[in-house]
Amino acid sequence: MRAGRFVLTAFCAAMFASMLSGCATPIVLSDLTEINRLELMKQAKAEREAYEKTEAIVLATEDALHQAAPNEALNWEFASEAAKRAAEGTIDLYRLEAAAGYAKLREIRTNLALQQVQQELAHKDWNIVELGILALLSAPIAAKAKAEAEKAEAARFSPESVAAADVALNSANTALSAAVNVLQQAAPREWAVRLTAVAERDIAWAALNQAVDLIAKGQNVNPVPPESVVVFQLDADIPKHVKIGVLIGRNGGKTRVLNAMRKRAGELGENALIFSITNLPGKYFEYRGTIIRISEETEDRE
Repeated sequence: MRAGRFVLTAFCAAMFASMLSGCATPIVLSDLTEINRLELMKQAKAEREAYEKTEAIVLATEDALHQAAPNEALNWEFASEAAKRAAEGTIDLYRLEAAAGYAKLREIRTNLALQQVQQELAHKDWNIVELGILALLSAPIAAKAKAEAEKAEAARFSPESVAAADVALNSANTALSAAVNVLQQAAPREWAVRLTAVAERDIAWAALNQAVDLIAKGQNVNPVPPESVVVFQLDADIPKHVKIGVLIGRNGGKTRVLNAMRKRAGELGENALIFSITNLPGKYFEYRGTIIRISEETEDRE
């Protein structure tokens, strides 16, 4: 009986150790493999040509509009330029506000990071000389962040100037709307053609930017929290999407690999993942995650 218990205990211990070793094994994710990069380059080239073509149509309709109603078109141009200048001024002010805020945030984060490092070092066996050297090394980092914040703060515009810019923008937009109404009544057919041409140009511009963004693999994007990355199975009803790339995962259990893939997709700024498992002969399971982007504007693209 004792021998049986001993064997059973040893077996359970071995199983437990095996489980622990499995959990400790690092997950291996392949580098993101782009899907059809050459096709994306062709697509971007075609969409650039489409944009240039629609831009030419817009310019042609502008000329037709000037010929049909020259005075009204001229007034509309003046109002449009005024609105554009007012908008640029307002945007510049808000950019300065944002820059000041970001600089201040960097200063706060830098100080918090340095405080955390100091707290961790306080629990370790560092002597006074070593701590002093570390403090001297970290001081320039904090000083630089503070200087950037102060510089941005000095360039920041006052709330009054932001409000004044908004008033100027609203006034310019009011004048622009009035000029548009008069021009539309003076040359309704040409105006309708122009609106259609502008819409087609804007659609082509959006498509071009999307293609360029795909080629860049979303390097400069806003991260998505892993928990916000939706997971689909291969046989699921997947919405229209754009395929970004493929990840191959090995080691670890299904949940750990899936979480790692969702994290990677989120880092790329993408919001969905198609997950599948393959049992390869002579090997363990191989996990495949196709990173995709889902939005209302996208169509299925390889």
